[in-house]
Amino acid sequence: MRISCSIVIEWDNARWAELARPRRMAQSLAAEIAALDPARAAVAEILVVYDRREVPHELIEEATRALAAPRPQLIATDGLRYYELKNLGARTATGEVVVFIDSDVVPEPAWLARLLEPFADPRASVVCGSTYVELETWFSRAVNLWWFFATRDPRSGLQKVERFWANNVAFRRAPFARNGFPQLPTFRGQCLVLARQLARRGVPILQRIDARVAHPPPKGGWHFVCQALTEGYDRVTLLAMHRLSPQESWRASWQRFVISLRHARERVAKKRREVGVGALGGAGALVVALVYYGLTFAGERIGVRWPWVIRRYFPI
Repeated sequence: MRISCSIVIEWDNARWAELARPRRMAQSLAAEIAALDPARAAVAEILVVYDRREVPHELIEEATRALAAPRPQLIATDGLRYYELKNLGARTATGEVVVFIDSDVVPEPAWLARLLEPFADPRASVVCGSTYVELETWFSRAVNLWWFFATRDPRSGLQKVERFWANNVAFRRAPFARNGFPQLPTFRGQCLVLARQLARRGVPILQRIDARVAHPPPKGGWHFVCQALTEGYDRVTLLAMHRLSPQESWRASWQRFVISLRHARERVAKKRREVGVGALGGAGALVVALVYYGLTFAGERIGVRWPWVIRRYFPI
């Protein structure tokens, strides 16, 4: 069965990246499209969705110059952010399968073919790949060890998982269009909420382990601070929608901080040689983790008492 897919690229994360990063994404994506077996898969369109107030049209055209077959359709919006851009792209798509990739990740060779292959089974509705932090500098190696993305998994094949990242996932268009990423008052996390909703409906999430993309670490100190604070804000915002009260949350926030550091220490001890970090570098990675999760703790507490502060001064 020949699969027709639409590729949706949000141009929100690219605001934090140097222009070289989305250029690399576009070049790698062009190679992926060219490598597809036309008897098995074809790309109906590439949709780049962006906020015209944040990103100039000409900049995106220049960054995506490598994408020529098909040439991307640029969809300008006013004020839409990360998940809203993705939802709009999916509603505009015409392919049987909608592939989401972010503007700041770089796919490995055969990423697209591997991601689409499971859809040959008509029962497959959701297929995700693997996302890891690229090992370019000491800082990226340090972040790779403890951040929410797993380290690069060298395995291949297909497995069932309970969650996915929105930067590397594909859906059958028709069922996704009925719901999309949920509308929530958070910066990120909607993909995890959608994964839980799919699980409750009995929809399996498949992961093609070797459909990999490389993600950058936070870009610079300000992005690092905003990323950590908004992660804490998102956490308590989601919890508040269900069960959290401000009176109870100090202890819970502290417990999450301690658990995060414990997990970071375990991952550094287990993986540091694998990513080329020595004992001293591992200790430095734990210091970076301590700062990050300290900021996440602060983001939780600010999010409970003064959520407008995060939304106004530290958005991502």
